[in-house]
Amino acid sequence: MARGAHLATMLQTGLRIQSDLGSVVVSPVSASAAADIGPVDVVIFAVKLCDSEEAAALSHRS
Repeated sequence: MARGAHLATMLQTGLRIQSDLGSVVVSPVSASAAADIGPVDVVIFAVKLCDSEEAAALSHRS
């Protein structure tokens, strides 16, 4: 799940993961609502601290 420009960028160009071992670009399933995403194997939960509670509440499927 993502919002706004972050969602648009991930849908358009993917998500770059960088490490000391190198970098890779992946195309994750991305949407602005949990209900729009089917079953997944991995969830990356990365938000600013002030948004943690709201983001966690939005991550539950309805």
